[in-house]
Amino acid sequence: MGKYDYIFNSDLLTETLSSEEAVAAIAVVAIAAVNSDYDDAELTKLENILWESDLYAEYSKEEISVLVDRVVDIADEENLGVLFNTAYTFLPDDLVLDAFEASVIMLVEKGEVSDEGVEFLTELQIALEIPDEQAQEIIDDVLENLSEIDDLEAVTFEYYDAPKGNFAVPVPIELEKGGQIASQSDNVTFTDDFGTFLRIDYWQANDVEAEAEKIANLGKERYLQAILNEYLSQAIFAISPNAKVVYEEYLADLIFGAYFAIVDLPQGSTMTVSLNNQPPARLNAYRGIVSFDVDDYMYVVSCQRSFLYEEKPGKIEDEAEELKDQIYEFIDTIEFGEFDDDY
Repeated sequence: MGKYDYIFNSDLLTETLSSEEAVAAIAVVAIAAVNSDYDDAELTKLENILWESDLYAEYSKEEISVLVDRVVDIADEENLGVLFNTAYTFLPDDLVLDAFEASVIMLVEKGEVSDEGVEFLTELQIALEIPDEQAQEIIDDVLENLSEIDDLEAVTFEYYDAPKGNFAVPVPIELEKGGQIASQSDNVTFTDDFGTFLRIDYWQANDVEAEAEKIANLGKERYLQAILNEYLSQAIFAISPNAKVVYEEYLADLIFGAYFAIVDLPQGSTMTVSLNNQPPARLNAYRGIVSFDVDDYMYVVSCQRSFLYEEKPGKIEDEAEELKDQIYEFIDTIEFGEFDDDY
């Protein structure tokens, strides 16, 4: 009796799945079975893997995220056995190896597969009726390819160091994907051809004691809101008069308190499209912007969510969560001078 029989011996079905959903579902089963659950980081990793696969070439990142969310919902509402059996039922023969490969990739940690991962993959291989030699070849190829990627990243992994020495951050974009860095004395922007936009604006307080007094008088939330409003007035509204704030929230758990806003930017994305042989036009976008202070520096960090042609924003609360996730993930990589350990 196998450890994962409760998954592979299920005969229950739920709703139908597309071929692409079936592949993603097998990978989600692998993550949850071996790790007893899945977190946002693992699901984001899966979304990136699928996005880079030829099978999902016609999917946008947002569409892949929706696809993965649907698969996860089935696992949460039913169980892993139901999800696997549903996926297996709708998985075309020519995508069986793709599903197995995606599962292997998701179970590689620090260049190897754990004992639990090997046990799961052995049972998955049997359930998918993949011959031993073929399964081992896929595992070996995945480990070799990931090792080459790790070696390349070790060579090309770079930090951006602020000229004033107040922070450093790993470069979050790749040259191969059109990555560009635009840096000035008080800001740095990272962009690429796939819609990545991450920006850090920063400045040092002229009078630290005066700023501390403002915080004491206004309170941290109103102080940071005022800082953000001033930034928006100068850096956004002066350039994009049609822009407007559509969401605001104080984030007490970010850094030492931060103020977050979403700005609706009609045709304000860094991404452009060209339709019907017309000149390229910028996409609509939401800009997520957050202000906070560390030591005697003020920071404003921004990210964006571009909307594809005719795509409409979702519920503002959902859009806010997506943008906050981007900002939290990015800020988590920033090293603020001597305050690294406290952050």
